[in-house]
Amino acid sequence: MGAKVGFAKVFEHELHAIAERRVAVGQELPTAQSGAAPSADRGLVGLALSGGGIRSATFNLGLLQSLARNDSFKRFDYLSTVSGGGYIGSCLTSLLQSEKAGVGKEQFPFRFDGQTERAEVAHLRKHREYLAPRFGLLRTGAWRLLSTYLVGLLLSLTTVVSLIAFAASIGIWLYPAVFGVVAEAMGESAVEGAHLFDHPFDHGGVLFAPAMLSFVGWLACFGLAFFGIPAMVTLRVRRLLTGLQGSLLRASFVLLVLGAIPMIFAAVDEALGYPVLDDPAFWIAFLGSTLSLSRLGRLADAARSLRGRLSRWAVVAAAWLFAFLLVFAVLYFVWAARQDWDVVATFSGVIVLVLAFTTGANDFSMFWFYRDRLSEAYVVVRDDEAAPPRCADELRVTDARSKGAPIHLLGTTVNLPGDGELALRGRRADLFSVSPFFAGSERTGYRPTREWEEGKMTLASAMAISGAATNPQYGPSTSRPLAFLMGLFNVRLGAWVENPAREHRAIYRMRFFRRLLRFWPWYLVKELLGVVDSDSRLVNLSDGGHIENLGVYELLRRGCKLVVASDAGADPDRGFSDLGIALRLARIDLGVQVEFPPGALDMLVPDGKGISRAHVARGRIRYPLGDGTEEIGTFVYVKPGVVSKDPRDVHAYRVLNPDFPHESTVDQFFSEAQFESYRELGYRAGKEAIDVIRGKAGDVG
Repeated sequence: MGAKVGFAKVFEHELHAIAERRVAVGQELPTAQSGAAPSADRGLVGLALSGGGIRSATFNLGLLQSLARNDSFKRFDYLSTVSGGGYIGSCLTSLLQSEKAGVGKEQFPFRFDGQTERAEVAHLRKHREYLAPRFGLLRTGAWRLLSTYLVGLLLSLTTVVSLIAFAASIGIWLYPAVFGVVAEAMGESAVEGAHLFDHPFDHGGVLFAPAMLSFVGWLACFGLAFFGIPAMVTLRVRRLLTGLQGSLLRASFVLLVLGAIPMIFAAVDEALGYPVLDDPAFWIAFLGSTLSLSRLGRLADAARSLRGRLSRWAVVAAAWLFAFLLVFAVLYFVWAARQDWDVVATFSGVIVLVLAFTTGANDFSMFWFYRDRLSEAYVVVRDDEAAPPRCADELRVTDARSKGAPIHLLGTTVNLPGDGELALRGRRADLFSVSPFFAGSERTGYRPTREWEEGKMTLASAMAISGAATNPQYGPSTSRPLAFLMGLFNVRLGAWVENPAREHRAIYRMRFFRRLLRFWPWYLVKELLGVVDSDSRLVNLSDGGHIENLGVYELLRRGCKLVVASDAGADPDRGFSDLGIALRLARIDLGVQVEFPPGALDMLVPDGKGISRAHVARGRIRYPLGDGTEEIGTFVYVKPGVVSKDPRDVHAYRVLNPDFPHESTVDQFFSEAQFESYRELGYRAGKEAIDVIRGKAGDVG
């Protein structure tokens, strides 16, 4: 496998592809610049379609129709999509694989002539309830969804419980075997096997010996620091010394807890007079804590009110309680069966090995169900005008390119909560993009897509990863206790993929060794504990919106002269939070400033009657140059909102549904009226965006 490359190599390759694209559509070539550094003077044009589930996909369908009808879509060199924007972006990318399809207004797959709706649009309209198109108590789709979740839940729980049981049973054997010598040194009789735990209060010295030894090591380091030795050595040595101190103190605490566990179990049994697992109160608390599962999919969303914050903390507390009680129950069971620790270890170890070599890291999560539903709805091709669209599920990302089409950048998040890099500690993640040419991030480096994941990554899978909104690893909002609970209960839509930073030797091509090197129970543990880092052989990807939901970062990074950003994320309060996050990241990382004239964004905010004054605001991009000067670009910001001149049926839908056009993203089951209202609103917003680009609009910035 080839070596990873930096962004400069990625951009250089893209410039060659853009030159070929422009020749195909009869446009001027990008202005030549020395090297491959991004520059607004190249005249690159990018379109960003934000996250927002089916709301974003449907709104942006209308936007694309409008751009194509005015023959403007063929101007775009890049199509950057995130999450729901990736649904419709991937749909367009797959449809453009047809020889008769193109980016011009006469060949555009979604084109609308004002009379007959094309089969491609009719297909999307029929799949407006893509997760379960035939949902109902007796419908196969509903039971398939339930069955998929239950199978994954069973496998997830089995794996986690088996890992805990295996570790605990090995501990019962290893603990006295290693530290039995301490008992002899203290004048006690030799302690062997599980007998140490029969009467734990009689062997406190042995149980706490590891913790005491670790604490003595910490005291030794403390003594070195106290007597001023660090002042006489280098910063590196002082860092090593303080790091060792911290590790020893942490080890002391962990070993103290492990030593106390047998005493706790014995004390509880003695106090109750019967095994604690026979106590109904234990199971009432255990089952009561599972009530937090009802909100697992939304816990990482920011709470906007005091009540919301209190509710979130209540769920966090319940998650901690559940995790504690589950681990407590498994450890208690192993402790109760300590005389047969070898049987428990063998049985649980075999379960883990069988699952590890017969399934994969993504096989039993909800990823495949979600991916397949999306694929059936959005990754389609049309062979000829007489045939309806068909699913193109096997279309690979490397093949998802066509003459004249923009380079499609699918935005995802690589979750790195365990990474030691200071710059990532606040974000806990990095932006990870996938295109037909390269895949990767600044933190991991980039790998040619034909080599990454052995070139087998399909467009449907990349689209689903980009839209994996519910995942234990959640970018900056990752919470370790909630990650444990969500991973345990298989609330996972993200995926584990190859790390572009890692080299693969020839042995990796052999299936057995690949399974061994990608031993997924280890990665499941890392996911549960929230310690995923950039050095792992596999990295965890999730929804691109977990770090940047607008999709403009990659376009600003490439120095696009014109950026059109469609922000269809849920924003009922018009706080423009996704815009704010994107622009803040661009300023911190790239030094790029995007500025709007005073009052420009205010025109997108509805009045007391729910009516906005515009769909679009225009801003200025300021690209810094090394010599203190700057280049200027244009930022066209599109925001869903109902204006007075929009069609009457759109106004009628808004009256009946006051949250429109910012209804909850949780709603992924659109009615016909809902679908058409968002599509038509996107079409009208697209017309206004074209006027802004051409300078024909009124006061929009």
